[in-house]
Amino acid sequence: MAGRKGKIVPGIATVSTAGTAVTLSSTDYRASAITIKAARANTLAIYVGDSTVDNSTGKIFPDQSITFSFNPSHDISAIYVDADTNGNKAEWWAVI
Repeated sequence: MAGRKGKIVPGIATVSTAGTAVTLSSTDYRASAITIKAARANTLAIYVGDSTVDNSTGKIFPDQSITFSFNPSHDISAIYVDADTNGNKAEWWAVI
C-alpha cells in the first residue's frame, strides 16, 4: 500500500481509445474517498465504473466531478474510466 493515512494523492487517467476502459491508477492506493473530475478540455463525456464500464454508467461531462466515500477503504485501481472521445482525461484526488 502506498502513502500515509490522510494524505491526498492526485492523478490523471487518459483514455487513449474511446470505448476502451482504463484504470484510474496502476498503484494500489487504498482510499477512504476519491473525487473524479472530467477534464475541462475534454470533448463529450467520460464514464466511471468497474472494468466493464461503458456509456451507460457513471456519466460525467467536462468540468463536472463525482465524489465517492468508502468504508472500509477501497483499492482505486479497481475503478475504471472510459470516454466518448479519444484522449479524454479523468483527473482524480484520493484520500489514502
